[in-house]
Amino acid sequence: MALILLRPEVVSFLDIVTRSEGLSLRFEQPVVQADSQLAGRTLIDARIPQETGLIVITVRKQIDQTREFVFNPAADTGLDIGDEMIVLEQPDQVDRLRNLAQA
Repeated sequence: MALILLRPEVVSFLDIVTRSEGLSLRFEQPVVQADSQLAGRTLIDARIPQETGLIVITVRKQIDQTREFVFNPAADTGLDIGDEMIVLEQPDQVDRLRNLAQA
């Protein structure tokens, strides 16, 4: 509720991109698999924007006994097996990223 009061434009943007007719955007959460070509690479080396057109908004990493979010991850953020990437995507874009994350 506080977000609506403090940043109504952000809430409006999220509402438009996730619910607007004719605009097919959604949040997705592909996971880096063990045999993935992304495992052990940094975001810059993975070339996700160049290969898929997607921007990684967050990487959720296993740190000690907890899972922590790395928001607006830097280009040198490493991708490890089991990491979850949160992206805003169009359906065809996430299919390309899932292929990279799984094989």
